[in-house]
Amino acid sequence: MRRRLLLTAGLLLLAACSRPEPPRTTVQQYMEGEINPAAEFLFHSVQEIADEHGARLKAPQTPAEWREVREQAAVLQRAPELLTARGLKVAPPGFKAENPPVESEPAWIQKAMDANRADFDRHALRLKAAADAVALAAEAQDPRAMQRALDGVDKACESCHLHYFYPNDRRAWLQAREDGVE
Repeated sequence: MRRRLLLTAGLLLLAACSRPEPPRTTVQQYMEGEINPAAEFLFHSVQEIADEHGARLKAPQTPAEWREVREQAAVLQRAPELLTARGLKVAPPGFKAENPPVESEPAWIQKAMDANRADFDRHALRLKAAADAVALAAEAQDPRAMQRALDGVDKACESCHLHYFYPNDRRAWLQAREDGVE
């Protein structure tokens, strides 16, 4: 009995010490299912509105609305947990770029990501830092600080996309320079 217990404990310890399994999702699936919806929510939660009633700032008003902003920011804050995982694939097998003249094919992105892993990880951490600023602004219920922080989220996303998703899009690079994206 004791021997069986020691064997079981040893196997559990071995399993706990083994390398983690690669993520079961891909960058493409994670972007579409988690990151894009969270970012869109955040970008729409604080914005300048100009209409027949004049110009005003649209922002969360209630504690529940601010809590939802913090929850969506947390999605972006957690992004590096998956994006920096070794073994992460860019897209499911057979996935093709929707706009090949502009977007890179998944196989090319995978090679670029694998060859420049430290750079790709830096982009993921830059997104986290920008999302941290959004969360702080939301905690303070400061819509102007949130706007500034969301500009950082936009720039973090665009910088990564320029290098990995559409590196040959000259128009995007020109716009990025105008917008102050690295």
